[in-house]
Amino acid sequence: MVAVVELGLLYLVQVWPGWRTLPLLTPAAEELVPWMVGALWTGVVLETVALVVRTRWWRAVADLTSSAVGLAASVAAWDLFPVVAGSPWRTPLRAALVVAIVGGVAGVVSSLVRILGGSPPDPDARRRRRG
Repeated sequence: MVAVVELGLLYLVQVWPGWRTLPLLTPAAEELVPWMVGALWTGVVLETVALVVRTRWWRAVADLTSSAVGLAASVAAWDLFPVVAGSPWRTPLRAALVVAIVGGVAGVVSSLVRILGGSPPDPDARRRRRG
């Protein structure tokens, strides 16, 4: 399901209506598009593979990878911040980036703990317990 949402976002960004239709973005946003597209495609690939590879190890590695790529894209967005000066969206978007960066760091740390601690989550554990 996550991959479908990400494919929808890719369509909105790259095809229609496209990122250029947002009046709050400056032309510098073009530098950020590859970061966002890369993060979305990473999610699509990882979630698609997760449909077939249903192991705790894969889930932990996929979570680590998606968190790291999302964190990199969020930091790039923070550095570039291509929002028109005076836009009422500047503060809420900065706040959203803070949440994204903190969440990315938490996701990376959590995934590393699961991988290095030897107890990654098991997506099939509930199903096995039910019988």
